Amino acid sequence: AELRERFKLKGVVRSRIERLATKRTQLLKLQTEASREARAAAYLLTREEGMSVRDAAALLGVSFQRVQQLLENGEERAGTGRER
Repeated sequence: AELRERFKLKGVVRSRIERLATKRTQLLKLQTEASREARAAAYLLTREEGMSVRDAAALLGVSFQRVQQLLENGEERAGTGRER
């Protein structure tokens, strides 16, 4: 047996909940894209441009530890076509 709860909500409330769900989906997509861009930027700044991790961190607006994590968690080589 499967139980399902059903709520009778006013249209405005249901609409608000649906918009919230949509925004959450959009946020997840943007977070994923931002992470990918951050990894690519960290790689390009440190590996291609020869910048220090601390300098790259300053440009990216994150800590140097975060740049190190980005580099360790799958270097995204934007546009280089090279594999790890």
